[in-house]
Amino acid sequence: MNKSLKNIFKNGVASGIQKILQIAQQLLLIPFFLSYWGAEYYGEWLTITVFPTILNLSNVGLGTAASNSFVLRFIAQDFAGAKRVYRAGFIFVTISILVGCIGGLILIYLLTSNDILSQLSIPLIEAQKVISILILSRLFNFYYPLLESRYLIARKADVAMNVRNLFAFLKIVLFSILLVYGFKMLALALVDLCITVFALLVNYMITINNLNRLKSIKIENILIEFKEILLKGISYMLNPFWQAMFFQGTTLIVRGLLGAESVTLINTARTLSRTVSQLLILVHLSIFPEIQFEFGAKNFGRVQKIIQIALALVGIASLSGVFILGIIGPYFYEIWTQGKLEVPSSVWWLLLIGVIFNTQWWTASVIFRASNQPRILAVTGTVGVVIVLSLSYFLTNTFGLDGMATSMLLMEIIMAIVIIPKTCQIIGLSLKDIYIGGLSGLVDSVNLLKMAYKKEKI
Repeated sequence: MNKSLKNIFKNGVASGIQKILQIAQQLLLIPFFLSYWGAEYYGEWLTITVFPTILNLSNVGLGTAASNSFVLRFIAQDFAGAKRVYRAGFIFVTISILVGCIGGLILIYLLTSNDILSQLSIPLIEAQKVISILILSRLFNFYYPLLESRYLIARKADVAMNVRNLFAFLKIVLFSILLVYGFKMLALALVDLCITVFALLVNYMITINNLNRLKSIKIENILIEFKEILLKGISYMLNPFWQAMFFQGTTLIVRGLLGAESVTLINTARTLSRTVSQLLILVHLSIFPEIQFEFGAKNFGRVQKIIQIALALVGIASLSGVFILGIIGPYFYEIWTQGKLEVPSSVWWLLLIGVIFNTQWWTASVIFRASNQPRILAVTGTVGVVIVLSLSYFLTNTFGLDGMATSMLLMEIIMAIVIIPKTCQIIGLSLKDIYIGGLSGLVDSVNLLKMAYKKEKI
C-alpha cells in the first residue's frame, strides 16, 4: 500500500501540473492571439479548429478499449492475450485513422463545395491546408492510449503525464514565439502536427523496453479481439457524448423557454459552482493507474482501500468547497459578471448540492475504466440524460431557473444512486463499508505519507 500511496501522490502532482498547463494555455495564448492576430483572424482560427474535432468520432474509443484490456491482461500475466489485444488494437486504430483521413477529404470537399470555407476571410487554399494538417494531428493522437498503456504496465503513469506536460508546455512556448514573429495559421498547424508526431515517437522510445516480455510470445487469431474492442470502444465514446448532450440540451431548453440572458446566467453559475468538481477530478486521475494495476493483479483488498480513501477525501473536500462557495460564491459571481447578472439563492444552492453528488459518483466511476467495464457508465448516463431532459422541459416551464437547477441536481442524484452501488458490487464491498472504512483509511494514509517524507528527508 505504501508504494501505491507514493505512486498516487506522484500521479497527483503530474495531474496538477497538467491542469495548470491547460489553464495557462487559455490564459496565456488568448492574449497573444488577440494582440498579434486580432479578433477577426483569431475567430477564423477557432472556426477552422472545430472541423477536425468532428473526425474524433471515427476513433470511437478503440484505443482506450484496447489499451485497458492490454494493461489488465499483462498485469495478470496473460502475456499472449495482452500481445493479441495490443496488436488488434493497433490494427483497429490504424484502420480508424485511415477512415478518418478519407472522412477528412470528404469533409474538406463538402466544406469547399458548399462555399463554407469561401466565407472565411483567409484564402481558400490556406484554409484547406490548415484543416488537412490539423486533421492529421488529431488522428495521430488516436495512438496515444496504446502508448500510455506501456507506461501503466510499468507503474510509471506519472512519467507518461510529465512527458505529455512537457510537450504541452513546448506547444505554448512555440505558439507564443510564432505569434510574436507574425506567423499565421499554416505555421501553427504545422507546429501542432510536428509536436504530435514527435511526442508519439518520444513516448515510443521511452517505453520500447517495457514490452520485452512479449517479444518471444507467439499469437494467432487476433480477429477474436475486434468485437470486444469495438463494443467497449463505443461505450467509451458514449460517455463524453451523453455529457455533451446533457449540457447542450439544458442550454437549448433554457434558451427556448426563458431567453438568452437566462442561458448566460445558468451556464455561468454552473461553471463557477463546478470549480470544486474540476479540482477534485485530480483525485480520479491520480488513483486510476494504481487501481487498474491492483485490479489486474487481483489485489482487490488494495482496490477497496484506495476507493474508500478517495471517496472519503473527495467527500470532505467537496463539502468544504461547497460550504465556502455557498458563502462567498454569490459575491464572487457578482464581481465576475461585473454586476450584470445575479444568481438566485435557490438556484445557487441547488447547483452546489449537485456538486457533492457529482464528485462522489465521478470518483467511484474510476473502477469502470480501471476494470474495462465502460458500459455501465455509458448506459446509466445516456438513460439518465433522456429522462432528465424530458423532465427538465416541464420543470423549467413551470418553475423557471429553479426547475432547471432541480433537473441538474436530479441528474447527479440518478448517477450517484446507480454508479456508487455498482462500484461497490465490482470491488466486493457494501455501501456501508465503503464509507465507514474510508475515514480511518484516510487518516492512516496521511500518517504513512508523513513517515515516508521523514525517511526521505533523513
